[in-house]
Parts: sequence; structure tokens; C-alpha cells
Amino acid sequence: MPDLLQTPCIVVSELVNTLNSWERKADGLAIHKWRAEILLFAAVGPLQVEGIGSAQAELLTLNWAEAFATVLWANQSLNGKVQIIGDQAGETRRLFEYMIGHVHWSTNVYWGMRIELPVRQLHRLAMGA
Repeated sequence: MPDLLQTPCIVVSELVNTLNSWERKADGLAIHKWRAEILLFAAVGPLQVEGIGSAQAELLTLNWAEAFATVLWANQSLNGKVQIIGDQAGETRRLFEYMIGHVHWSTNVYWGMRIELPVRQLHRLAMGA
């Protein structure tokens, strides 16, 4: 990845510095729970003052959360690569958590959105006592 990104762009990776887990579901079957990070870089930042430039950059993130939710709800197995995305949140299923604001990449700052997406994958593993 280049140090300076062309906007808009999206980077998807495993979220680092967070606890993940491997759990035994049954003999020979394990569940890997981890979090993906989706970064939307909408405009070069940082946005420091209120004004037309800030307002225009903020408009670039308008409706992105709904767009991501629409696509991800429609493909909860990520084309069969995972068991399911999202996690249990009380009585409902939470797809992802997100924030809109400054997003850092290398030594640069952008305006955009950051998503944390829980992922649950099934793996067949040799298990013994």
C-alpha cells in the first residue's frame, strides 16, 4: 500500500491489537472469532476548522454506513468464506460498529470512516487428547 492514498478508497484487513479466539465446537471442528477492520478514506485531512471544505468532506461520508450495511447484510457468509459476520448484542444481532472522523494511514490523516466487523469462521482441525 502506498503512503499517500488516492481518495476515495477502502482498505480491509484484520484488526490488530485486539483479542481474538479459537474455540472448540466439536471434535475436529473449531471456531475462529476475529475482527476485521474496514477503513474508508473519503478525503484528505485533517479537517480542523468549520467551513465549506469541512462540510464538503463530511458529506463524502454521508450514507456510507448504510451502504456497507446493505452489502454486508446481503452476504453474511462473505461468499462462503466465513460462517457468519456480526455478533450477538442482547436480543438482536449487531452487524458492525463504526465511527466517522479522522482516519490515520502511515503519517497521513484522512477524513472517513472506520468499521469493526466481527467474523466467525469454522475450521476443520485434527484434534487429539
